[in-house]
Amino acid sequence: MAEWKPVKGSEKYALQMVAPGGVYHVSKGQSQGRFRYMAWPPKPPAQPDAGSYRWEDYLHSPLGCFDTADEAKARCEQHAGL
Repeated sequence: MAEWKPVKGSEKYALQMVAPGGVYHVSKGQSQGRFRYMAWPPKPPAQPDAGSYRWEDYLHSPLGCFDTADEAKARCEQHAGL
């Protein structure tokens, strides 16, 4: 099992895990009166200022939305290959 730590300044709402490929996050939010947990992969590199690039390589989107923090953490760990 990977080591998850609270995010400094957001201890109540976010956890992070440092993996070889970058930092994964699980964030807690509320939707329609119930809490949900978003699993986030590492942020992509900054887009280059000029030149040709695929915008898809720089898109940061969640891995999914889950009912429990454990489900979100498991998805991050699976994505990281742990």
